[in-house]
Amino acid sequence: MRRETYEASKAVTGNNEEYDTLVHCNNLLHSLVEEKRIDEATSLARENIPLAVASLGPGNDITLKMRYSLARALSRYDASLEDRSEAVTILEDVCQTARQVFGAAAPRRARSDDRRFVDAQVSGRCWRA
Repeated sequence: MRRETYEASKAVTGNNEEYDTLVHCNNLLHSLVEEKRIDEATSLARENIPLAVASLGPGNDITLKMRYSLARALSRYDASLEDRSEAVTILEDVCQTARQVFGAAAPRRARSDDRRFVDAQVSGRCWRA
């Protein structure tokens, strides 16, 4: 269902850079990660995160959520050391950006300020913090 919504949004707008299309892409990305469809999730994220950064900015909550989902996908239980290292780098950057944009007292966005989650990724306990 989310894939159809995302594809329909792309068809109507003609590109992936429209806000609504990126929202649908984020929703699809989240679903793919939850369903552990890692290859599809990483491919979709790597294709659309640069578009989100360019059109919405690096501090936008949709951009941050997409980057967070990519980090979750890269930190799966059978991930290589290289993928886990990239996931930690992404999560640390998302944490720093979220603090800069939303402030330390702002509600947590996509668990980006949850240090337990970052620690779990480093130690290899994936998908749950």
